[in-house]
Amino acid sequence: MVVCAVCGERGPGVAVWLALYETVSRETRHNVVAVATSGHEYDNAGGEAFLAHKAPEPVTCAAWIHLGANLAARDWHDLGPELLPMVTPDPQRYFVASEPFVEAARRSFKGLSGLENVYPASAGAAGELKAILRSGYKAAGVFGAHRFHHVANDELSCVDPQFLPALFQLFKKLIVATL
Repeated sequence: MVVCAVCGERGPGVAVWLALYETVSRETRHNVVAVATSGHEYDNAGGEAFLAHKAPEPVTCAAWIHLGANLAARDWHDLGPELLPMVTPDPQRYFVASEPFVEAARRSFKGLSGLENVYPASAGAAGELKAILRSGYKAAGVFGAHRFHHVANDELSCVDPQFLPALFQLFKKLIVATL
């Protein structure tokens, strides 16, 4: 697995996304489209442009897996003026899925803080995932905001590469189960 995590906001998602793309595109007979958009701070400009001009039609897309912000940022103990790094991911990550994926996701991610509470799409979503679901895609995805989301201190200390292999395996399992 490639580890290119440079910050808690996007790094873990990019690392897992790259590994999934490499593996799933090689091991499936389905066409796999991988996209990384930018501009989520500007009303999801990149994601909205992709959906409007380049995305496959929802009826032709078997599954859209979204690895958004805070997929696996580190959690911290807060001792007032000092923060101590924990060996667990920040639980402020939300898993939302379209109906065909809810039960499979709940089984796959059981026991993972923040991710085991898989919400149906009808509960709502945020960021790019909200736009993906609104556009009619069958989707499953994660979004969230960790302690250092959008601040200068979101650096390498906010991630732990040990979190990534399990997430890779679980998302791979979910993709295989849904295809």
